[in-house]
Amino acid sequence: LETIDPIALGEWHSVAATYDNTTFSLYLKGESDTGYVLQGSVSVIGGANLNPVAKTWTVGRGMWEGNRTDFFTGEIDEVRISNSPLAPSRFIGVAPPPPPEIGNIAMARLPGTNGLVITWNTAEGYSYALETKSSLDSGWAASTNLPGIAGSISVTTSVEQAQSFYRIISE
Repeated sequence: LETIDPIALGEWHSVAATYDNTTFSLYLKGESDTGYVLQGSVSVIGGANLNPVAKTWTVGRGMWEGNRTDFFTGEIDEVRISNSPLAPSRFIGVAPPPPPEIGNIAMARLPGTNGLVITWNTAEGYSYALETKSSLDSGWAASTNLPGIAGSISVTTSVEQAQSFYRIISE
């Protein structure tokens, strides 16, 4: 692969490589970059066996004709190896996007009961706590912790809880 962007000396750079059984891709992120930039991709026809002799993986040096060679003379920090290729948004050093605004919380009475259905916007990768309190004088208590999904979440309350106060906190 030929580097598209020059590497600035004296700066930290993050490098990520992905391989999906057909294509090897190399990404680079400099200190001043907001995200990883694809430097190039190479098709690997017929796939590749990254461990043909069942030898130990190493980070920071290469192997050539069975000998250790090409030691890296920089500093290596935070190495992650995954069992499937990650999207650039999941690379180390990429801040997750902020959770979506919860926005208006929709509350609707369950037909034929005094219970409620509470609905709000959510997103994957975040969790939400639905907290309740029985009066303005009492403290908040977590009643339900929910993982975020793409879209919205609806929670059904019992008749007794329908007379409570509610708040939703995204984490």
